[in-house]
Amino acid sequence: MAAPGPAWGAGIAPGAAPAPGSYRLPCIESAGDGSVVTSHGEATTLHRLYAGRIVVLSLIYTHCVDAQGCPWASFTLAQTARRLEGDPRLASRVRFVSLSFDPARDTPEAMVRYGRSFSHDPAWAFVTTRSPEALAPILADYGQRIGPDPGTAGGWSHLLRVFLIDETRFVRNIYSSSFLDPVLLGNDIATLGLDRNQDVACALSGK
Repeated sequence: MAAPGPAWGAGIAPGAAPAPGSYRLPCIESAGDGSVVTSHGEATTLHRLYAGRIVVLSLIYTHCVDAQGCPWASFTLAQTARRLEGDPRLASRVRFVSLSFDPARDTPEAMVRYGRSFSHDPAWAFVTTRSPEALAPILADYGQRIGPDPGTAGGWSHLLRVFLIDETRFVRNIYSSSFLDPVLLGNDIATLGLDRNQDVACALSGK
């Protein structure tokens, strides 16, 4: 089966992206918090999941059928995680979080099934919320707009948004489907891993 993803290409060649540490990522905004439920049914918060790690947050729903949407995001995160296996020290500082915005169907059990398709790493958290009311402030904080998709039964219309968050809980990059690539994402993660001083500068800025 062909991998999901943008129809325009097969991704960025490793040598085509800027080298890690050769650039700095901006301090975009403080990463929002919110109450979530893990795939094990445990209540927690996003900030507890972040827990001082470099975080890649993907907002998805498991019934998404858009090949350039949620499936592409999860596939890219899985490819990035495999790339990080070559640097165990950096990998230990990274957490992937996939948060569903379809709490009615994406129960903790559904998130377990979905997660198994992409990873068996316990550091990758597949989470949902108890209700639309618990979800709403999270979507607002991250600027994720969703609405019923008239083209699919029970589907959601949305633009893909994946967030790179540093160890001080500042958003440092936001990826759309056109710019989400495992090489670029991996290099951005490595750049954050090399420059903790910039993380501190973001935190002090209070942006």
